Amino acid sequence: MNNKEKLPKLVDVYRPSKPLGRRQLPLVVDENLTLVMDVKSSGIICDNQLLRGKELEDFACKWLVLSPQELRNALQITKSELMHVLNQNVPCVGCRRSVERLYFQLFKFGHPTLDPLMVKSDGTITIKEDKQAYQCPLAKLIENQPKRNKKSVRCLLHSLDSQRSRPLTPVWRDVWDCMKPDCKKDVCIIEASSLHSTLETYLRKNIDSVGNAELNLYLVSGRARTYERKRICLLFVFWYQTLFTDKHIHLQTKTDYITKLISRAEPELLGR
Repeated sequence: MNNKEKLPKLVDVYRPSKPLGRRQLPLVVDENLTLVMDVKSSGIICDNQLLRGKELEDFACKWLVLSPQELRNALQITKSELMHVLNQNVPCVGCRRSVERLYFQLFKFGHPTLDPLMVKSDGTITIKEDKQAYQCPLAKLIENQPKRNKKSVRCLLHSLDSQRSRPLTPVWRDVWDCMKPDCKKDVCIIEASSLHSTLETYLRKNIDSVGNAELNLYLVSGRARTYERKRICLLFVFWYQTLFTDKHIHLQTKTDYITKLISRAEPELLGR
């Protein structure tokens, strides 16, 4: 299984009125859009049996020795204990911060993302009581991290090299391939007011010599000069290949079309 197959799926648009399913988590895209990320098929959380043979027998014997109260105490930790374990065992600061953010999100909203693990109202992390009655191994929550650079304690995902400017297209395609069709449609909806603000900023930055009124006239009549045409050619294509409905702009969800738009915008996004 390659890395792309292990990526969580984006299965729906998040609506607070609709409870999340088991092992799902809201993923904020921007202030107007939040998607539902499903981690069931990603391999991040695994229900496969980890103990077998003699190891399983030893585990069961120790399990039976504990009283119900001792068992509950053994299967829960506090936030401070979690942070202590993270600091001792996870060298990457980016991974530690990600775990901490997830903890506070589950504590605040109670999403069943790590089921059967849960965060109680007092902040304690434990396992659902209906799972504690069975002699089964605990779920494997986090796979071993990939090999890190010997000179750095950061993992590959949070390394400083990953934060530097790099092509967006390969990363974007991986995420796009994980989306269900409905998610693609919602991601490709652009608020008209947001687009207007972005275009104003872009045009003022790149075509300062042309006044707003004159520029609008050029856009409508198509009489922009050659140099300006090159600058705004993509804008013409953009406007004429979209549908205007309820003040939203609906982009085509064709992969090749979106890839071309992102490729054209990439230098601007990377500050080149």
